[in-house]
Amino acid sequence: MASAALIGVATEGAVWGFPLADLVWSFDVLYRVQLTAAEVLAVALGTPGCEIGVWSELLARAGRGTARSEDVLDCVVGLHLVDAWEDKRRTAIQG
Repeated sequence: MASAALIGVATEGAVWGFPLADLVWSFDVLYRVQLTAAEVLAVALGTPGCEIGVWSELLARAGRGTARSEDVLDCVVGLHLVDAWEDKRRTAIQG
C-alpha cells in the first residue's frame, strides 16, 4: 500500500489516485467475489453461521484442520435464524 502511494505521488502528484485507488478497488472486488462464493457454498453445505465459517468447514472436510465454531456470530442477512429453525426442526423429527 505504501509503495502504491509513493508511486502515485511520483507519477500523478497525489497519494490518492492510480495505483493506490486501483489497489483498494481491487481488494474490495476480490473480497466481494470470495464473499459471494462463500455464501453460495454455505447455503449448499448448510454451514451454520452463514458464510463466516465456510472456509474452515471446507478445510476440515478435506482433513486439513478442524472447523471453527462461528455460532456466536450472526449472519447479516438473517440466515442464522434459518439455521436455528432447521436445528430445531431436525431435533423435533429425530426425537
